[in-house]
Amino acid sequence: MENNDFEKRLGFLKKSYERVPSTFDSEKVLRKIDEETNKTREEKPTIKKVNKFGQKVTVWVVSIASIFIIGFISVAYMAEQHTSGEQEVQSVITDDYLEKLKEDYTFERENRRKLLGLEEGLFSELEFIGYADMNYSFVTNADNIERAKSSAEGKEGLARDVEGAILALKLPSEMVETLKENPLVGNREKSIEFLAEYRDKIQDLIILDNKVLDEHRDEVIQNSVESPTNNGEVIINHQSNYPKQLQQIIDSMEKQSIHLYKNKYTDEIVSGYDDSDYYHQVKNAVHPDTISYVEMILQEPYTFGENLKYSLDKSVEIILSMQHTLLNVEKEPTLYSIMESYFITIFNNLMKGSGDQPIFNEQGQVKEEYRDLWRKMAVGERMTPLKYVINPIIEEMEASDWKQSKSYDALDYTDLKDALVIGRDGKLK
Repeated sequence: MENNDFEKRLGFLKKSYERVPSTFDSEKVLRKIDEETNKTREEKPTIKKVNKFGQKVTVWVVSIASIFIIGFISVAYMAEQHTSGEQEVQSVITDDYLEKLKEDYTFERENRRKLLGLEEGLFSELEFIGYADMNYSFVTNADNIERAKSSAEGKEGLARDVEGAILALKLPSEMVETLKENPLVGNREKSIEFLAEYRDKIQDLIILDNKVLDEHRDEVIQNSVESPTNNGEVIINHQSNYPKQLQQIIDSMEKQSIHLYKNKYTDEIVSGYDDSDYYHQVKNAVHPDTISYVEMILQEPYTFGENLKYSLDKSVEIILSMQHTLLNVEKEPTLYSIMESYFITIFNNLMKGSGDQPIFNEQGQVKEEYRDLWRKMAVGERMTPLKYVINPIIEEMEASDWKQSKSYDALDYTDLKDALVIGRDGKLK
């Protein structure tokens, strides 16, 4: 075997090894190959007579070594193929395995139904339960299982998908417990994802609770005791003589921070999110820029008809907090769009007044309380969307003894939204 041919074969051997997946320590073997190759390269022709027998012995020894290496690689490769085969057998998706996944999902689903004290018909009406059911049905349908069987992940991938459906079953109270263990104070994006899902589930439960209330409206009215709250709301304390199903549902809803309130405008008893420990735990465990989203879950809706739900001062406090969030968080299609709509509605109500809160007094001047509110909304050195829209109005009103302003007359419902877009681009001046 000529040196050049042998060197090429060693090179091919090395490349062949690199293409073979193996776990045995190859560094020494490949290092020996490189040493032999370099040694061969370094040999220079001399005028002395070459000992062909010695050269052949050297080549023969190295050739034997190369054969040994090839054999070693082959054995290692076959061993790994055998291990891979065992893993493949272990990841086969059988009917028993699919039945186990079904049992797991069914158990978790039934557990949530019992926690809420709902019959199956009502439980299935919850949108987040319907979403989880749809997700589970999709990942376990025949086509998806066939894809999973031919997938490299096999059982593991299918199990992960089913686990995703099970996670979607989580009740709001369970979500808060998870959040307490894994706070998101430093992660704005994850905070928004959490709050969007949390709010959706709270809203689902409130809608369902109100449906049950409608079916038992008379019993609720006859057997309830009113208790004022710190924020001016009237909470309804239910009594033990409620119908059993209603009692059970109300008890379970309270564990999700949902209580009964009296609407101060209609006197109607409705369900709403409560200023509970869970509320404060969520507020303390999410990114600071998203706190207004947490407050929104508690405070909404902000109007009843054309009237503001909260006092004028409280409404200004709310809108300033909303402005901070809307200027700093990512513009996504869930919480952002909802808050933006509330933001604009509250602003226009504060600027134009409402049925029970007119802007102008009998002399045709803007009332003192509204002048103060407008100044509060425009406070600060930094140019903000609120300040951008309000400043010209205040200047013109002051010049006319608070009786008229062209900017006020031209104020459109979408002006603040336009200013918000400019503000997010950092172009307000």
